[in-house]
Amino acid sequence: MQENDWFLRQIEYKYVMMIFTKIKDMFQVLIVVWLYLVCWGILLSFLFYFKQKLDRLERLIVHLFYHRTNLVPALFEETLPYISKHEEVFDEIIRLRKHEFSLINSSFVEIIENEKLIHHELNFIFKIANKHPKLEKNGKFLLIRDLFLENSELLGSKVLLYKHMLPRYHWYLRLKNATLIGFFLSFQEKKEI
Repeated sequence: MQENDWFLRQIEYKYVMMIFTKIKDMFQVLIVVWLYLVCWGILLSFLFYFKQKLDRLERLIVHLFYHRTNLVPALFEETLPYISKHEEVFDEIIRLRKHEFSLINSSFVEIIENEKLIHHELNFIFKIANKHPKLEKNGKFLLIRDLFLENSELLGSKVLLYKHMLPRYHWYLRLKNATLIGFFLSFQEKKEI
């Protein structure tokens, strides 16, 4: 009888050890899966953060460009008596400004491309206007010029921040796409400006 008890205890011991081994193996697998999900969650949260930050920067940059180009009519009126061939000088910027209204629901890159052209035209207009001595003494013109410069400086810093953040966003996006779960979530890739 004692031999049977000893034999049953050995079987129970082996059975219990086998169960503990399986639980230990399952626990290790669960830890690995949990770590994978935690790391993926952290990656996803960084990706969401950068996407939201870039989207806000895009809206701010477009707003600053619109704010700057809204000063063009004031510049037009203020330089009218001083610049010869005034209509020819402002013709291209007026055409670009009209085109800007058609880009309201367009992509960020299309809006920026149009704003770059407007920027070049504004530089040309200010080169002409700054050569006129009477405009250099006109208080309204100087105020408009200062507003353009302040807005352009703020705009430049925001564009620089956007360009600085974009590679990091693309890195997180590539990292997301390297995971199995990442293929099921779609994030739009942002283009350089």
